[in-house]
Amino acid sequence: MKLFLSFIIIYSISCANFNAYYNIYYNAQKYYNLGIKPLQNGESVDKNYLDKSIEKSSKILQFHQNSKYVDDALIIIGKAYMYKGEYSKAVKKFSELMDYFPRSDYFDEALYFLGKTYLLQNDTGIAISIFSKVVSGQKKFVDESVNELINIYVKTDQYQKGDSIFESLPEKYKRKPVNILLQAKLKFLNNDYDGSLKLLKNLNVKKLPKEYAIDYYFYLIYSLIQTGDLKNAEKYVDRSVQLFQDHRRRNLFYFLKVKIFLKENLFLESLKLIEDITSKRDTFLVDSLLFTKGYIYEKELNDLENAQKAYRKIVEGYSSSSLYKDAQVRLKKNGILLSLKDDTLSFEEKIKNRFFLAEIEYFDYKNIENAIEKYKTVFDSFPNTLYGPKSLFALSYIFLKDKNDTLKSVEFLEKIVKFYPSTEYQIEALKLIKELKNE
Repeated sequence: MKLFLSFIIIYSISCANFNAYYNIYYNAQKYYNLGIKPLQNGESVDKNYLDKSIEKSSKILQFHQNSKYVDDALIIIGKAYMYKGEYSKAVKKFSELMDYFPRSDYFDEALYFLGKTYLLQNDTGIAISIFSKVVSGQKKFVDESVNELINIYVKTDQYQKGDSIFESLPEKYKRKPVNILLQAKLKFLNNDYDGSLKLLKNLNVKKLPKEYAIDYYFYLIYSLIQTGDLKNAEKYVDRSVQLFQDHRRRNLFYFLKVKIFLKENLFLESLKLIEDITSKRDTFLVDSLLFTKGYIYEKELNDLENAQKAYRKIVEGYSSSSLYKDAQVRLKKNGILLSLKDDTLSFEEKIKNRFFLAEIEYFDYKNIENAIEKYKTVFDSFPNTLYGPKSLFALSYIFLKDKNDTLKSVEFLEKIVKFYPSTEYQIEALKLIKELKNE
């Protein structure tokens, strides 16, 4: 009887201990899931919940070192640190799991997230090596690692390397919905829209993980637009707007609808839609929509005043946008074009502005042919101003540096010697001619 009671007591204590650390682990996992949940809608992680998951998991490591949840705790802590941006701590935890628990069910997961952590630190070479190791092992997290490798090669325009990954995969991996989507993405980004569509049309979007659905619809719709199937493109846009109404990136599909309108030359409809979207609180893609608005006014409607308003909003409110510099240049260029219509501007100022238009084409837009044409126009129309010889010097420089045509470069310098004798321009031109002939 005493033996039986002792057994009951020991069993009860063991159950109590088990329940204790199971509850700690359960809460740690719950807080971790809540912490990364915002990622599903393209939002930032909730660091408060991630801190709680780290705190709970750390208690397992501190007070229950012999429990079966130690490796579970390590993987949670490592991932939480990674999503928080504390990469050195994340690397340490993933390494501990792999060093001390080489047979753990979480080994492949730790290896994958270790690669992801190095990638987030811009250690791309190490990340590629780790993801390739996961793929070659062909166990867990193969699809995720293939996805990371594809994204790396896409960013560096190494599409052939991306294709080679799929060629080396067994057929069962190639047929997986996520990997079919990745193959379509490769073709899409390589401007093979027909090839992308062929893969996407045979892919059941319902079999994709939720976080991939928005990419599926984007590649599908954009490819339909590029191949001229606007009717189906619009149908999928309307469906996507409903599906992703609460998603942070929903403006992506309104942007695609604008592109459809532009293909149909419905410029006023495009402007109205852009106005509706940008008047709301959403911030995603607003800079792109404003830039498109400016472009429509500038290029399609020849309304530079309204174009300037759109570009100015980007310059004043979106300094971190990739379109910021281009908006600045367009503001400057359109400002000059508008000034040429200003009757109060002096003749000298108007000539200077025409010269600056050539400068913008060359230095900002890198449009060599347009720059050459504008510099020639300035010289031909206003040879007796200081911008006449300046335009010839610019033309000489362009033909020498960009067209590798020394004879043509010298020809422009000789025009300076001919048309501007006994000036500083002639002296500089003669000096350059001598240097070029010696070379």
